[in-house]
Amino acid sequence: MQEWNAVQNVINNNESFALFTHFSADGDALSSAVALALFLKNQGKKTVIFIEEEPQKVLKYITLQDVDVRVYNEGTEYGAFDASIAVDTATEERLGKRQNLFRKAPVTVSIDHHLTKNPYAQLNICDTTWSATCEGIWELMSLYGPVTDKNIAQTIFTGIMTDTGCFAYSNTTENTHSIAAKIIALCGDQSWQYRNIFESVEKSELALRRIAYSKLEFYGNETICFLEITKEDIENSNATMEQLEGFAAFLRTISGVKTAIFVKPGDTPAVRRLSLRSDGDCNVSSVAAGFGGGGHKCASGITYTPEKFDITFEEFKTKLIEEIVSWTE
Repeated sequence: MQEWNAVQNVINNNESFALFTHFSADGDALSSAVALALFLKNQGKKTVIFIEEEPQKVLKYITLQDVDVRVYNEGTEYGAFDASIAVDTATEERLGKRQNLFRKAPVTVSIDHHLTKNPYAQLNICDTTWSATCEGIWELMSLYGPVTDKNIAQTIFTGIMTDTGCFAYSNTTENTHSIAAKIIALCGDQSWQYRNIFESVEKSELALRRIAYSKLEFYGNETICFLEITKEDIENSNATMEQLEGFAAFLRTISGVKTAIFVKPGDTPAVRRLSLRSDGDCNVSSVAAGFGGGGHKCASGITYTPEKFDITFEEFKTKLIEEIVSWTE
């Protein structure tokens, strides 16, 4: 159990809260924020969730609850909040354009399950044994009594389900299943969530996958799979950025592949966002940390910019692959 007393004091002694996810918010990030917002609202608090971009289509249902979710606009004045809470966000950089808004509050909190060398909030709660940040949010809420709000419970289930690969990844623990069991006991069958998120592949995504298959690269005796999808690839298949979400995990399912590197476009032509996946032999969290990124042992991310690394992306790619190869030698 975490030392939650300080977080409880923040909740109990403040009235308005700005909640933040990392950019390109996934199921765990969105669910953590929405579940916490619903909980705070039940406590009589004012909450606003600030996200960087519109949620993925398959995850939008999470945000269509009785919460205030806003896509951040740099030109808008949002007023003052007593406290800022970031969830599932390992580094301040992953707040993207919202960093100043996060820091604007007199009290800042981070709740996460990604190990980081650079804690950025005044109060940082991190437990790497949580399968998802949603486990931590459940733990926090449970201090106030059993969770009985079905909307909150189902939202927590979404975050856990997506971050554990439907309870298949090695981060799934006894506690993960215990929480899921409590949610099913309260809310009933949750298989609809799996269907909603994982069984809704559109034809444009199939076209994008065809392009992806033709671009796969293998290194390190074919134990490393590299794939870069460009903006042009997305346009040529009439796909969207959100349809790239499952690609990193897919690369790891290829027979013989132990580490996957998936690259997608960033906000500008020179920027690239990398997702690393591993079977556990290579600690991609340590690898990512060496390149200014972070995450889990088996799933991490890096953002490449020419200004940050002062080398071309091809040079960066070579260094990254060499580092991953060194873990298996």
